[in-house]
Amino acid sequence: MQPTGETFPYATPHAFGAAIMDRLKRTSGDSPYSTSQRRRQFAYDRLLARLFTSDENGWILKGGVALLARLSVARHSADVDVMAIADSPEAGFAALCKVTETELGDFFTFRFDRPRSLIQGVEGIRVGVEAWLGPRRFERFGVDLVTGAVVTGEPEVSPPILALDIPGLVRPSYRLYPLVDTVSDKVMAMLKDHNGRPSTRFRDLVDLVLIARSRSLRAEHLSTAFTSEAHRRKLLHRASLDVPDEAMWTAGYAGVVADLPWIAERSLPDALVVAKALVDPVLSGRVSSGIWDPQTLTWKTNASS
Repeated sequence: MQPTGETFPYATPHAFGAAIMDRLKRTSGDSPYSTSQRRRQFAYDRLLARLFTSDENGWILKGGVALLARLSVARHSADVDVMAIADSPEAGFAALCKVTETELGDFFTFRFDRPRSLIQGVEGIRVGVEAWLGPRRFERFGVDLVTGAVVTGEPEVSPPILALDIPGLVRPSYRLYPLVDTVSDKVMAMLKDHNGRPSTRFRDLVDLVLIARSRSLRAEHLSTAFTSEAHRRKLLHRASLDVPDEAMWTAGYAGVVADLPWIAERSLPDALVVAKALVDPVLSGRVSSGIWDPQTLTWKTNASS
């Protein structure tokens, strides 16, 4: 939340940078992420703070950083995904450049590369970003900005990522892409071929497992999201979540979880058991109403309650 009645105590970028690193190192034992990953996450938050301070209704946070905000533990994300409420990606990028000029008193500024178009079947751009703390570059990362994503649910308000106790630092809440649309996007991305090649979205399976084990969803809302996203991607109806190439996905999934020791599902079959329990009953139409129970990994319907 944005602080009230607190004074930001750092008079120079150097002093603030030293304080950031001191806090990151002192709290490293409480986090599954490395100090370098958390430093990068801090840079994400400084950019997002400007988006949601200046125009909280003009932006929605998507992707891996949204999961970092939403879940107690999620995989680290190498970039930031946002949806701009704008007429075009170009208008969204212009808004991004303008809003990140907002002065929050934290000595951070942002410099953008020339954007290039995304090739993922949605209107958007990808742009490199440098986060500067005073006269020194603090971090470099990417931003994927889209304007054509489907939103069937209500955006969720979440506290910012990376809880660091820094007095007076402006830290607004985020607006997150609806969870049902997040699940639908990941499922359809796994099922769809990409330029004639099978999907390699191994990380999406990790995310589905994490969501299935931690969050409740309503079946009717998830069904609506599935229908909408399949239509947008021009996908034929599928009744189950199946990987396109078992050998490739076995190796790919193992490679992702090798860096995530806190994931219980260490193999592709174990991960698919969890993800399919969430997805298949709704995707096939066997379950049209009810609530997902992350404790039992089952759908609770009127008939089963």
